[in-house]
Amino acid sequence: MHNWWLATLEHFGILTREEAEHIATEIKSTIHKDNYQEAYRELEAILGSSKIDSLPIIKQLQADVDELQHEIATFKTPNRGK
Repeated sequence: MHNWWLATLEHFGILTREEAEHIATEIKSTIHKDNYQEAYRELEAILGSSKIDSLPIIKQLQADVDELQHEIATFKTPNRGK
């Protein structure tokens, strides 16, 4: 089932094919557990690694979030001089 999620992430450009295949292999060979909570924690550790932050799509998403936060802050600033 995890391969469907990884394929979705690849389709939307969040992961490259190589990254998705690597994560799928990691899940299959090292973290495929009967205990869901344990598998979730380990998957979270893989996705939370510093490698994920270096992906161009993640950098762009962070820049977009920063820009939106700045725009929201300007809406909250009272208009002076009116």
